[in-house]
Amino acid sequence: MKPILAFALLVFLLAPLAAPAQTLYPMTCGVGGGMRMILSPNGDKTTIQLRFRKARQAARVVRPAPGECAWWDRPLNAREPTLMAIEVKAELWTEFRTVGSGPASAGVVSKRSNLSDQRTANFLLDAVRRGSCFVVNTFNTNRGYFEIVAITEGC
Repeated sequence: MKPILAFALLVFLLAPLAAPAQTLYPMTCGVGGGMRMILSPNGDKTTIQLRFRKARQAARVVRPAPGECAWWDRPLNAREPTLMAIEVKAELWTEFRTVGSGPASAGVVSKRSNLSDQRTANFLLDAVRRGSCFVVNTFNTNRGYFEIVAITEGC
């Protein structure tokens, strides 16, 4: 009986240390316009930041214009940031060419990256190149940006 009591006490004491799961919300974004992608490499990881404008209407009412993002059910409010970020374990690269010598290219490579991070980074690069729209599942960090947890294509 004593081991069970000790285990129950341990669970009770450690329970407050478990962080509650963040509630994720879908945000719809149109690529292009004034949207900026900022890449910050750090070893075999890269932080991808997207700066955007706030759409005036909810995404369910009208698809956000290029460079804008909105919640499905409402526009972002005045207190919400216009920056979102995700850290991926991948190295991003781009190749620039002189005008008229062919299109620039970009990609993702890493010897130690996980496949999910490579797909996420490639998806963002492809969405920017195509000028399409995407939906992020995100939460407000209350540190001036939304943290991206997942990304899906289409609006």
